Amino acid sequence: MELYFCGQKRPFGKGVIRQIGGNRKGSIDYKGEGENGLYVLDGDDYVLYRGCLERSSQKWVVRDEREEVVGRLSREKNGLETYYGYDAGLRGYYRIESDVGGYRIEGTNKEAAFVDTKKHRLKGHEYWLQTEDQMEGSVSEYEWVAVIQGIEVLRGQRSFWSQTITNAISGIVPL
Repeated sequence: MELYFCGQKRPFGKGVIRQIGGNRKGSIDYKGEGENGLYVLDGDDYVLYRGCLERSSQKWVVRDEREEVVGRLSREKNGLETYYGYDAGLRGYYRIESDVGGYRIEGTNKEAAFVDTKKHRLKGHEYWLQTEDQMEGSVSEYEWVAVIQGIEVLRGQRSFWSQTITNAISGIVPL
C-alpha cells in the first residue's frame, strides 16, 4: 500500500493521510498529549494509534485504539552511526535509517514486512510511505505513520543542557 502524509509537526489541526490519486484514507490529529503528542485516525476519524513522547525514557510510545502499547521508538547509536529502532514487541524489531530524502525501515525478523519511506518530491514536508503486502501480525501502514511522526519529534529533541544554554544566551529565564 502507498500512503502520503504530512511530515512536519504542526502545533494544532489535522494533516491528511491520502492514497495515490488523492483519496483521503485518514488523518493525523496534532492535539495529542501536549506539544509532542498526536493521533492517527482512519477515514472515518476513529483513533487507530496514539503517539507521544515518554519523558522518563525519551522514547516515542505508540498505543493502539485500546490504549495498549504496541511499540517504542528510540534513537540508537552504534559507534558514530545513529539510527532509530522501533521495538514492536512480538512483531519484531525494526531498524530505521536515514536515506536520501527519507527513511529505510527493515525488520530483523525475516517474516516482517519491509517498509520504505521517502519524502515526496513534489510537495514539501510530505512523506510517501510504501509497504509490501500486509502480513499477519506485522506493523500496519497507519502505525508506521505514527512512528515516522515520532522520528520527527525525536529529531527535534535537544538535551536539557543544550536547551538551558540556548535559553540563557537568548535571555529566557525559566520560572
